[in-house]
Amino acid sequence: MVFLKNIEAKGFKSFAEKTRIEFNKGLTAVVGPNGSGKSNIIDAIRFVLGETSARTIRGSKMEDVIFNGTVKRGAENSATVTLSLDNTDGILPVDKDIVKVTRILYRSGESEYYLNGERVRLKEITELFMDQGIGKSAYNIISQGEVDDILNAKPEDRRTIIEEAAGVIKYKHRKKESERKLEDTKQNLDRVHDIISELESRNRQLEMESKVAEEYLALMEEMKSSDIEVTVYDIDTYIKEENSLKNQYQNSERLLEERKHHVALLDVEIENLRDKRERVARKERTHNEKIINETRELEVVNGKIALFEERKHTRGQLSMDLSIEKENRESRLAESRALYTEKQNFIETLLAEEKDIKSDIQTIRKNIERLTSQDDVSVEDLKDQYYALMVEKTNLENKEAHQNESKNRMDASEKEKRERKEALGSELSEMKRKIKALEETEAASSRTLNEARDVYRELKSRYDETNAEYDRLSENYQKAENLIRQESSRLDVLINLQENFQGYYPGVRTVLKNKNKLNGIIGAVGELINIDEKYVTALDTALGAGSQNIVVETDQDAKHAIQFLKKERHGFATFLPLSTIVERHLTNDIKNILNRSTVDHKILSSIVKVDKNLTRLVNHLINTTIVVDNLDDGVKLAKEISYRARIVTLEGDTITTGGAMSGGSKTRQNSVLKMKQDVEQGKEKLASYKKSTKELSNKLDAFKETIADLTVELKKQETHGSKTSEENEEINRELERLRYSYSLKNETFESLVSELQSLNHSSGFEDFTTLIKEKEQEISELSNEIALLSDKTSNQEERLLSEKEALHLKRRDLSKLETTQNYEKERLLSIENTIEELVSEISSLDERIKMTENENIALDIDELLKDKDRLSLNLNSLSELTESLEKELTELSTSYKESIELRQSHLDDIENLQIELREIHGKREKISTHLSQRIDYLSETYQLTFERAKELYSNFENIEEKRQRISLNKRSIEELGNVNLGAIDEYKVINERYTYLKEQEDDLLEARHTLLSVIDQMDKEVTERFKETLESVSTQFTEVFKEMFGGGYAELKLIDDGDYLNSGLDIIAQPPGKKLTQMSLMSGGERALTAISLLFSVLRVKNSPFIILDEVEAALDESNVIRYAEYLRGLSRKTQFIVITHRKGTMEKSDRLFGVTMQERGISELISVDLKNYVEPSEGEVNNELV
Repeated sequence: MVFLKNIEAKGFKSFAEKTRIEFNKGLTAVVGPNGSGKSNIIDAIRFVLGETSARTIRGSKMEDVIFNGTVKRGAENSATVTLSLDNTDGILPVDKDIVKVTRILYRSGESEYYLNGERVRLKEITELFMDQGIGKSAYNIISQGEVDDILNAKPEDRRTIIEEAAGVIKYKHRKKESERKLEDTKQNLDRVHDIISELESRNRQLEMESKVAEEYLALMEEMKSSDIEVTVYDIDTYIKEENSLKNQYQNSERLLEERKHHVALLDVEIENLRDKRERVARKERTHNEKIINETRELEVVNGKIALFEERKHTRGQLSMDLSIEKENRESRLAESRALYTEKQNFIETLLAEEKDIKSDIQTIRKNIERLTSQDDVSVEDLKDQYYALMVEKTNLENKEAHQNESKNRMDASEKEKRERKEALGSELSEMKRKIKALEETEAASSRTLNEARDVYRELKSRYDETNAEYDRLSENYQKAENLIRQESSRLDVLINLQENFQGYYPGVRTVLKNKNKLNGIIGAVGELINIDEKYVTALDTALGAGSQNIVVETDQDAKHAIQFLKKERHGFATFLPLSTIVERHLTNDIKNILNRSTVDHKILSSIVKVDKNLTRLVNHLINTTIVVDNLDDGVKLAKEISYRARIVTLEGDTITTGGAMSGGSKTRQNSVLKMKQDVEQGKEKLASYKKSTKELSNKLDAFKETIADLTVELKKQETHGSKTSEENEEINRELERLRYSYSLKNETFESLVSELQSLNHSSGFEDFTTLIKEKEQEISELSNEIALLSDKTSNQEERLLSEKEALHLKRRDLSKLETTQNYEKERLLSIENTIEELVSEISSLDERIKMTENENIALDIDELLKDKDRLSLNLNSLSELTESLEKELTELSTSYKESIELRQSHLDDIENLQIELREIHGKREKISTHLSQRIDYLSETYQLTFERAKELYSNFENIEEKRQRISLNKRSIEELGNVNLGAIDEYKVINERYTYLKEQEDDLLEARHTLLSVIDQMDKEVTERFKETLESVSTQFTEVFKEMFGGGYAELKLIDDGDYLNSGLDIIAQPPGKKLTQMSLMSGGERALTAISLLFSVLRVKNSPFIILDEVEAALDESNVIRYAEYLRGLSRKTQFIVITHRKGTMEKSDRLFGVTMQERGISELISVDLKNYVEPSEGEVNNELV
C-alpha cells in the first residue's frame, strides 16, 4: 500500500527554512494555535500535487506562496516542496520503492516539476496519481469548508467522488483526448473536403479539355507534314512561275529595244532631224532626272522636318511630365517634413508623460514601504486576555452555585428554577442583541446583493454584445482563411505548372529543363516578352505557337540543341538565333498610311517590354504586326493599307496579310503568356486576402482581450455575488434559528417567573451576579477592542493592497508608453529616410528637366526650312525648262510628220510589246502576293523558313490528295472549337493532387470511425465501473450513516435514473427522529457528520493511500467527535490519516501528535510527540502547552 513518508518544504509560506515532516502509518494529528501555520502543511501537499488555483491554497496569486520575508529575515525567490511516498507494493506505475515528487515555483510565475529527480510536466504528475485517490481533484484532502461543499455542490459535480473511487477519471481524460482528436479529424476532413470540392469540377473540366487537346495534337501532327509539303510545293510552283514570267519580261524588253534601234536605222534620210530630236530628248531626260533627284531630296527634307517636329513635341511632353512629377515629389516632401515635426513633438510629449509615471511609481513605492514598516498590534494577546476573563467568569458562576447551595439550603427544585431563570434571562438578552444585529446585517447584505446583481446584469449584457461581434468577425476571418487556402492551392498548381514548363511542347520543355547543360539558351519567347495585361490576348494571338520558340545566342547553339533533341528523342523545337534572325519592318508607304489613318492603332513591337539585347528578336517576330481595339477598326485599317500587314485585335481576332480573317469566341487557354499573367494576378489576390485576414486577426485579438477582461470581471462579480448570496442565506438561516430558539426559551422563562413568584424564598445571588456582570462587561469591552483592532489591521492591509495594485497599473502604463516610444522613434527614422529619398528624387528630376530643355534648344529646323524653300524654287525652274523642251519637241514632230508616219509600223510593234510587258508585270504582282502569303503562313504556323521547310519536307507526290486530307483535318479541328493545350499537363498535376486528397479523405474517415469506436468502448467501461461503485458506496453510506448518527437513513441516487455517464448525484439523508425535505435545514453538525459519513463510505469501498482532514469535525459536539475519532481510528488500520484539529477527542485517538508553533513571528516550527506510550494531559493542559 502507498503511504506518505514525509514532506519537505523550503521557502513555502511560513516554512522559510528547510523543514522536513516525517509521517507514520496510522493516525497523525497536527495541532497548534490559530495563525501558527498548521494549514500551510495541507497547502504544501496540494501545491506539490499540482494545484494551479491560488485561491485553493489561500492566496490571491500563486507567487503569494513564496516566503515574503519578515522583519528579521529576507524574502525567498522560490518555493520548493518535495513529497515522498512509499511505493514498496508497486501500486504507482514507477519502478521505485520511494517515489519523490518535487515542485519549484519562482517569482516569475514559472513552475518546475520533478519525479525522482527528473524534470517532468504537470500532465505526467497528474496522470501518475490519476485514479489512485491522490491529486488535486481527488477526495484525499478535505478542509473544514470543503466538508460543507460536498453537500452544497451541484449534483453533476458530486459525480467526481464516485468517479475517483471507480477509477474512471483516466478513462474520462482519455475520452476528452479522443474527442479532441475527433474534432481535429473533423476539421481536417472539412478542409480536405473543401479542397476536393474545389478540385473535382476543375478536374472533370481539365479531363475533357485534355482529351480535346490530345485529339487536336493528333490531328495537327497528322496534318503537319502534309500541310508543310503542300505549302512548300505551292511556294516552289509560284517561284518557278515568277522566274518564267521574269524571263518573258526580259525577252519582251529586249525586243522593244531592238525595234527602237531598227527605227533609228530606217531614219537615215532624216538623220539631222533625228539628231536634233535626240539632243532635245536627252536634254529633257537630264532635266527630268534633276527633277526626280530634287524631288527625292525634298521628300528627305520634309521627312526630317516631320521627324524633328515629332521629337520636339515628345520632349516638350516629357518636360511637362517631369515637372508634374517634381511637383508631386515636392508636395510629398512637405507632407513628410510636417509629419516629421509632428512625430518629434509627440515623442517629447511621451517622454514627459514617462517622467510623470516614474515619479508616481516612486511615490507609490514610498507609501508601500511606509505601510509595510508599521508594526501590527497583536490581536492574539487580546484574545488570550479574553479567554482568561471567560475562565474567571465561569469560576464565579461555579462559586455562586456552590455558595448558594451551602448557605441557603434551598429546595433543589427552586434552586434549579432560579438558576435556569437567570441563565435564560441572560441568554434571552444576548439573543435579542444578536437578532437585532443580524437583522441589520441582513438588510445591508440584501442591499449589497441587489447592487451586485445589477452590476452583473450590466456586465453580462456587454459580454453578450462583444461575444456576438467576435463571432461575426470570426466567421469573416474563417471565410478569408478559406479564400487564402483556395487561392494558395490554385497558385501552387500554376507555379508548379510554370516551374515544370507545363503547357510547352515536349521538345521545348526538354530544352528549357536542360538549359544549364546546353550553351547559349536564353529562354522561350513567352518567358522573355512582357506586356500590359490589356494586350496579353493580342500578343498571344500574334505569337501563336511562336511563343514557345526558343531564343538562343547563335546558330551553333541552335544546332547543338537540335542535336541534343535528336539524340534524346525528346521531340521537336524551333530556335531563333539572335546572330542570324532578320528584322522585319513595315514599308515606308505603309507607315505613311498609318500616320495618316484615323484608326487608333499601335505597332505591337512598340508596346512590349524586353531587354535591350532582344530588340532584334521583337522586330523579327512582331514588328510588322499592328494592334487595334476591335475587328471593325481592324477591317477599316486593313483596307487602308491594302492588306499588306497583319492586324490583331485586343480580343484576339486576326486579319492576315492578303485579307484572310480569323476570330470568334475563345475559352481561356493556359498559354505561356496567360499562365504568367495568372500567376501575377494570383499573387496580387493572395496578398490582398492576407492583408484583409491580418486586419481581421488584429480586430479579433482586440475583441479577445476585451472578452477576456469582461470574463474576468464577470467571474469576479459572479464570485462576489455568490459569496454575498451565500452569506445572506446563512444570515437568514441563523436569524430564523435564533428567533425560533428565542421563542422557545422565552416561553420557558415566563413559566419559570410564574413558578418563582409563588415561592417566598429570597435569592441572595446579587453579589455574585454583580461580579459576573462586571466580568461580562469586561469581556464585551475586550471583544469590541479586538474587533476594532482587527478592522484597523484589515484597513491597513486593504490600503497596502490598493497601493500595490496602483503600482502594478503604473508599471503597465510605463511599459505601454515605452512600447509606443520605440514605435514612434522607428516611424521618425522611416520618415527621415523618406525625406532623404524625396530630396534625391527631386534633384534627379531637376537634372532630367534641364537636359530635356537643352535638347529642345538643340532641335533647330530653320536650316531645313531654308533647304525646303531652295529645293522648291529649283523644282519650279526645272519644270519651266522641261515644259519649254517638250514644246520644242512637239514642233519638231509636227514638222516631220511624214517621217514619223513612216516609222509608225515600227511604233505599233513597240506598243504591242509594251502592252505585253504590262500584262506580264500584273501576273508577276499577283504571283508575288500569293508567294508572300504562303511564306508568311509557313513562318507563322510552323515557324519555318521556306529553305528549311524544303530541306525537311520534299515529298511532293499526291499533292492533290494531300490537299483534300488537309481540308478534312482542318474541318475536324474547327469542330473541336477552342483548344487548351496546357490542359494535358495541368490535368496530370490536378488529377494527381485530387487522387492524393481522396486517399487522405478515406484515411481520415477511417480514423474518425476508429475514434468513435474507442469512445463508445470507453463509455461502456465507465458506465459499468461507475454503476458498480455507486451501488457499493450507496450501500456503505446507508450503514455508516446509521453508525455515525445512531440511526436514521441515507442513500445516494442518480438524478436521471439509468444515465450513469452524465447524471448528477442526489444525497438523501434523514437523521433519526427528523423528516427533512432539504439538507439545508440540517444543523451545521449534522451536515458535517453527513459529509464525513459519505467520505468514510467511499473509503470502505476504495482505500486512498492517505487522507488529510483539516478541522472537518469542528462543527461536531463532543459525543459526535468521540464517535468520529473512533471511526477514524478504525479506518487508520488500512489508510494513513493526517488530521489538523483542535478537538481533544480526536487528539486522544491519534498515534502521533505534531505541534505547530511560531516562536519567531512569520516562521512556523514543529514539535512531534509519539502518543502510543504517552500519558494524556487534560484538555486544558494540552491547550496551555500549545499556546
